[in-house]
Parts: sequence; structure tokens; C-alpha cells
Amino acid sequence: MLDARIIGSRISKLRKEKDMTQAALADKLNVSHQAVSKWERGESIPDLVTLVHLAEMFGTTIETLISEHRGNQSKPSLTGLAKKIAAKQPLLAAESINSGEAGLDELVEMAPLLKSSELKSITGEIAQEQFQWDHLVRLAPHIDETTLDRLVQSFDLAELPVSEITHLAPFVSERTLLHLLEESEAEINDFDDIVRLAPFLEGSLEKFMKQRDFGELNWSQLEAVAPFLEPNTIVSLAEEKGAGQPQWRHLLKLAPFLDEHLDRYLAKADVSECDWEQLTTIAPFMKEETLAEFVSALPKDQLETEQIIGLAPFLGTDLLDELLRSVNENEIGPEFISEVAPFVRKQTLKQLMARLS
Repeated sequence: MLDARIIGSRISKLRKEKDMTQAALADKLNVSHQAVSKWERGESIPDLVTLVHLAEMFGTTIETLISEHRGNQSKPSLTGLAKKIAAKQPLLAAESINSGEAGLDELVEMAPLLKSSELKSITGEIAQEQFQWDHLVRLAPHIDETTLDRLVQSFDLAELPVSEITHLAPFVSERTLLHLLEESEAEINDFDDIVRLAPFLEGSLEKFMKQRDFGELNWSQLEAVAPFLEPNTIVSLAEEKGAGQPQWRHLLKLAPFLDEHLDRYLAKADVSECDWEQLTTIAPFMKEETLAEFVSALPKDQLETEQIIGLAPFLGTDLLDELLRSVNENEIGPEFISEVAPFVRKQTLKQLMARLS
């Protein structure tokens, strides 16, 4: 893995050994002195073409500039491969790997410096037997989805562990991810694996989950996958897997994903476990009549003006008027009135202004 700080430190040292200023180096490379400064501070890394120029200018090698360990044995093949890529010769770069002149590990090492189109051109010409699974995992963040899908499909996936699949999940297509899961024959009954895969299964998650036996599920587990499931699926899984009635802490997190099912759960919830702050959080997702029931049940002496402001857009005018009448005179200020003004009747607004006076 390339370390911008190490690369910057080495550029800085080599520049000083040549008794050059940052501005002079920038002029020779046709970049700004700010760019050189950022390299040396480890805030950015030069592109591959610039690194080749730097190596030539300082009389050193690419691996000296980018290698993580100073004591690494010299690998002139890496510099040779870098020069071919920098010269826009992907066929020659691939040929050097196929012939054994350079290794695929060296291409992987330089991958963060290359465009995905460059990697696509090179990997498309590399013989399949050169690739190992570790190469795919390390290349995945840098190559395009289509190329990665193609490389994955050519592997024997029968004994691939789930951990390896989760490494690739963010970078392959959903179709290829499903292919990996089916062909690997891996036992995926650990719900943590589902949580890691959920963002990348999209429309297939519901079917995938129903094909696995997780035993009983709790609402904390369902919270983790709720953003990627339909409301009906969340509820059916909860019922099938014995999740029971969600507690308030679960309802607060699940509210955006339950739609009309939220009010059904709220009807069975213990109002005494709810406070005004929690109600303000969940109000945008409740039906007006359900919200009215909770507002009527909660103690008004614990209601604060900030919570009234939060509830105002979701309350009917009658109920909002009732809450406003419970506010102490000394808590009514210009800012409070301006916040609730869009949601009250003109007459109520006049009364608030009068109380302020």
C-alpha cells in the first residue's frame, strides 16, 4: 500500500540532496510549487508519469520512491514496468508480466497511481494464470466493475470463504456478488455477514435472507439491514423470526423504514416509556391521529418550547393551540413565535404576540 507520507519524505530528501528548492523542482516537472509542497507534506502523491520523471531526475528507481520499506531488495523490473505504463504502452506492460520480466504484484503496487482505464487495458492482456485471488482483492478498489467482474468469473469459487467475498462486495456488480455467494458454497448463517453484504445486494437481499436460516432474529439485528429492505419484508421477518414487539429505542431507529407499520407498533407501545424528546424525533413518520394520542397522553409540564417547535409541522392546529396555551409566559420569545408562526392560526399568532407584549 502506498504511503503518501513516506513518498513525500523521500522526494524531500532527494530534492535537498540535489540542493534544489521546491520551486526549482516544480519548474523542472512543469507543476506548481504548491503541488511539490503537498507531496512532501504527504498530502498527495505524484502521478506515475511524474514519479518516473522524479526517479530519472534524482538518479534513483521507482521502488526507492514508493516502496514501504527502505530495505527492500532492488526491483528494476518495477521501474521498467512503470516506464512502459507511463509511456502509454499497455500491451508491452502486460507482455512484461506474461513473460515473467515483471510480476503482477508490481502492477498491484502501482495500481493506486493508475486510472481504471489504464488498468483495464493492461489486465485485459495479462494471462489468467498470472492472477491469484489476492491480486483481485488488492486491485478491486482501483479497477472498473466490468473488468473486476470478468476476472472474478474466471476463478474456481467452490471453497471461497465468506470473508473473501465481503472484501470484494463493494466493488463487483450485484449479479457477480450473487454468483460468488452461490458458487462458493459458503455457509452464510451468521447475521453479521448479512449486515456486511446488505448494502451491495440491493433488490436481492430479501430473497437471499429468506433462503438462510438465522434462527431467531431480534430488532437490533433488523435495524442493521432495515435501510436495504422493503417495510413489508422487515415486518414479515420480525414475525417469522420471533422478534416480538419492538422497544422504543428500536422504533426510534426503525421509524424511517416501517411506513404504515410504525403506527401499528406504536399502538402497542407503552406510552410511559416515551418522552417529549423521543416523540419529537419520531413525529415526522407518524400519522397525525397517532401523534395526537401520544401528545394527549404525555405530561405537559415536561414539555419544552424546543420540542413544540419540532412537533409543530406535524400537529393539527387545534392540538398545537392546546400545547401553546400550556407554555409559560416567560418562555415565549420572538424566536419561538417566528418558528411556530407558519403552523398556527392568525388568531393564535395574535394571542402569542399579545402574551409576548
